[in-house]
Amino acid sequence: MQKIKFLQRIICVLFLNLLCFGPLSLPMSAQDLNGAKVTLSMHDATVEDFANEVAKQTGLNVKFADEGVKALKGVTLDVRDQSVSSLLLNLANQFPLSYTVEGNTLTLAKKETTQRKGGVRGQVTDNNGDPIIGAVIRVDGVNGGYVTDINGEYEIVTDLKEVHMNVSYIGYKTVTKTVKNGATANITLREDSKEMQEVVVTGYQTKNKNSFTGSQVAVSRDQLMNVGTKNVLQSIASFVPGMVIADDNLKGSDPNKVAELNIRGRATFEGQANTPVYAVDGAQVSVEYVADMDMNDIETVTVLKDASASALYGAKASAGVIVITTKTLKGGKLKLNYSGTVRLSTPDLHDYNLLNARQKLEYERLAGLFTDTSPSTQYTLDKDYARIYNDVHRGVETDWLSKPLRNAISQSHSLSVEW
Repeated sequence: MQKIKFLQRIICVLFLNLLCFGPLSLPMSAQDLNGAKVTLSMHDATVEDFANEVAKQTGLNVKFADEGVKALKGVTLDVRDQSVSSLLLNLANQFPLSYTVEGNTLTLAKKETTQRKGGVRGQVTDNNGDPIIGAVIRVDGVNGGYVTDINGEYEIVTDLKEVHMNVSYIGYKTVTKTVKNGATANITLREDSKEMQEVVVTGYQTKNKNSFTGSQVAVSRDQLMNVGTKNVLQSIASFVPGMVIADDNLKGSDPNKVAELNIRGRATFEGQANTPVYAVDGAQVSVEYVADMDMNDIETVTVLKDASASALYGAKASAGVIVITTKTLKGGKLKLNYSGTVRLSTPDLHDYNLLNARQKLEYERLAGLFTDTSPSTQYTLDKDYARIYNDVHRGVETDWLSKPLRNAISQSHSLSVEW
């Protein structure tokens, strides 16, 4: 009887031990990692040291799928009561490894990394260094194209050894560049004044050139400067077919005279009927104002030639409209602009193939100018011929075409301040 009671007590004790201490030896699952806390303090330790310390405090069995993982060094921690899952996640971000938990076993393995495909990367900016959004990049041999993002950056993924690309954007000059694979290519686009010709400035509005049905000619500042800087109207006439500046021989070279322009032919009446309308930055001005303008301040000139200009400016535009847009001020630092021009004007007489003094005298003799049937007259002509002949042999040679002409040197200076 006593033996039975003793056995019952032993069974009760074993049951209580199993009930109280049994869960401590149960395997740890992946869900238990968040609840498991560890305290670590190590500096420049290996992954193996880290794993052994975690196993010691949590009871996990640690395995290494790759031997190279053990030797990874650089683990520096100083944490207190931190979950194992957060430590493993930070470790996986710092080192090329991954971990799995199955039952009570923690397995550390080398992370499988996919090799990144080569290519070219960079940023597209303007003259001021600001990123250009939406710049188009086309690569030779590749269909389609690439577009820069909100930061002006792009990435071209390719296996080509060299990438031949064309970068373009509206209002900027296209840049062609060859870059080796794997390199970084930062590209700066510069403004293209020729793009201004793609729109028509009517003075009241700016319309697309393709949608404007009237006859017009647009000229940029660079084009005007290429033909000279003496007079704005004379430079414009070089680009507008049919535009004629009438010469006033009575006033000659009077600098105060007003040029008379003819764009669409002459009207029946004289005066204002033959004078085109001048508009500068949307305001109507006189021809004197345009003649005195500094060409360095002009951005574009648009000449409206046909009757469609009358729809905007009325009957007074029947002789045409000249619309001038000046350069706009850009905010920022104080800018001091200076432009100086020196002009040399020389007469060109190469087209005049004239006789020299000796040839002219012989031509006149053969033409009979020194021959007469009267003896007394013949005597006088012979004396004149002998006198002229002696002068020619003495070196008398007068170029009468060059007498009223001379070489002219002029200069102009432009100074402006922008704020």
